[in-house]
Amino acid sequence: MKYYYSGEWHHATMASIGVNPAGFVVPQGSEIVSPDGMGFFIQKAVKGAGTVTFASAKFVWDYGADGLTDANVQSSSTTFKLFGIEMVYIPTGSFYVGSGGTETGSFTDGSWVSGATIPLSIISEAALTVAQTAGNLWYTASGNSGDQAGPIPAAFPKGYNAFYLMKYEISQGQYRDFLNTLTYDQQETRTAEAPSSAPGTGAFSAMNVLRSGLDIKTAGTDNTVPAVYGCNLDADANYDETVDGQGIACNYLSWADVAAYLDWAALRPMTELEFEKACRGPLVPVANEYAWGNATRADAAYTLANSGAANENTSANYKTDGKGNCLYVTTENDFSGPCRVGMFAGHASNTGRVTAGAGYYGIMELSGNLIEAAISVGNTTGRAFAGTHGNGALDNTGNADATNWPGIDAVGAGMRGGAWSLGTFMESSNRGAGVLGTVNRASSSGGRGARTAP
Repeated sequence: MKYYYSGEWHHATMASIGVNPAGFVVPQGSEIVSPDGMGFFIQKAVKGAGTVTFASAKFVWDYGADGLTDANVQSSSTTFKLFGIEMVYIPTGSFYVGSGGTETGSFTDGSWVSGATIPLSIISEAALTVAQTAGNLWYTASGNSGDQAGPIPAAFPKGYNAFYLMKYEISQGQYRDFLNTLTYDQQETRTAEAPSSAPGTGAFSAMNVLRSGLDIKTAGTDNTVPAVYGCNLDADANYDETVDGQGIACNYLSWADVAAYLDWAALRPMTELEFEKACRGPLVPVANEYAWGNATRADAAYTLANSGAANENTSANYKTDGKGNCLYVTTENDFSGPCRVGMFAGHASNTGRVTAGAGYYGIMELSGNLIEAAISVGNTTGRAFAGTHGNGALDNTGNADATNWPGIDAVGAGMRGGAWSLGTFMESSNRGAGVLGTVNRASSSGGRGARTAP
């Protein structure tokens, strides 16, 4: 939750932590988990399937901890915004990294020999030795896979312990909401065009291209009054309409943009080991597999229907023949940009993981759509990451300030999963961009966030 007080938006501190904290009202059939007071998860109290609706939930804000009095909170100038992000719980357990295939820079067991690869089982969060001997982590020094050095410390999140991961890539509607809680100076860092630009100017390019529909809705005043941003995919005079692309994955995000969003949301970046677990879960790897668990992908161009709407989808060439649906250079001909997050799962002919193009736990677009930022094990800076969560606030310039995250130079970050404009990097174990952090904004780059489970 964010609250507006004294001319700026701030992150709110929850009053207590734990499961179903004192004072919270928990809807029937649910439980509320507040790990550290930076926010909370609401989820089913028991395992189950199907649609969930939790009504009348209440939480307690410790505004005293944020330096406010009763009078401050009751003032008519103090307002609130509550943001919800759909997350997927990934349970504690062992899994494999590397598929046994031929992907660039793929992780292997250290017994790797030329012409054959053996996946490595991650069986704990203990430190990993990086060495070309059996039972240790290894990878080939090809592409931008990394320095082959180690160890990978115990504090580095390896995916064995439970964690939450965003079900979808950061959407344009989510990034709009983020921008609209920042100061002018912070907005200027987190966009390409000055917040004082004329209404209708794109946040990432003066004229929105490649399905980037974020615009300046109301111009800001240099260094003082922030701009108001809106989604406007159809480029008309009306913002945030049902066809304006709020659900389209947000492209043009650099590493620093993704890190800032995650710090603001009190999340953290995922690691590349966690990425592989999110793709294949506990299953035995399939050589050269994509996130949906096999090595075949859609191979005909989709036709776009309901552009920019909440039901945006394809009206042609949706695959039901065992080839995973995904957006990449062969299938994007009618798009020229990313698609709505979760689009393939929302198709009327979807029957499960392969047709939805989903990872083992139901996480969407891990292969294709936008290439995603992940913390790399391939250099010293990445290996220093200890899973620190964001605290809901940025520094005055709009950058993430969490401890031991890669900096704005993107050293320590890499990219995984492929993109709408590419034909490469899509396999779950492809590390061809393992240390290639996105310093600059690109039409193919985006991200999603994680959080260690309490």
